[in-house]
Amino acid sequence: MKTKMIIILALMVLMTGRIQSQSVLGINYSTSLGVGNLGDYISKYSFRGIGIDYKGLVKDNIALGLSGQWDLFYQKKDFDSYTWETVTASGKQFRYTHAVPLLATLDYVGKTGKGMQWFAGLGLGTSYIERLTDFGSYRFTTNAWQFTVAPEAGIIYPIDGYNNVYATVRYHQNFNTQDLDGQSFISFNLGFAWGTLIKD
Repeated sequence: MKTKMIIILALMVLMTGRIQSQSVLGINYSTSLGVGNLGDYISKYSFRGIGIDYKGLVKDNIALGLSGQWDLFYQKKDFDSYTWETVTASGKQFRYTHAVPLLATLDYVGKTGKGMQWFAGLGLGTSYIERLTDFGSYRFTTNAWQFTVAPEAGIIYPIDGYNNVYATVRYHQNFNTQDLDGQSFISFNLGFAWGTLIKD
């Protein structure tokens, strides 16, 4: 799973090409909280995630981009019941969910007087979701590609020339498939970005 995620993120970097004068490329550390069905399955906050974002200005204050992310949710249950297809098992469990959203983004971009840039917009795409439930030597696995709508807001703060720190909050609304109910979550991302969207 980790190898697949690294390949996908590397391909996204190659797709962006070189950084243009009005674009940013960022790498971030992601933490997340499951909501809805995912939150019911794993209520524990996730501190295991990484993401990459690219945004390029296409006209005044409008940016298009690509975003890829990987988050791992994990929780140990000393005793609980889990139903998989027609089987219900009870006992000590180890629960995992891998979430890999791949999005195209559209943002409105602004700038404050101190050089900090901000953006707010929407991502559309798909998320690969893999759910694993371990009972001793038994493992129940479900995976699905789910349609994703992801509103987001963030800031880009310059630290030196075209080097920046950035932070975003994104809500991933993933929709039901035949194999798995929608696995939605909120991610809080902090990282480094290179470039600028709005020149001085």
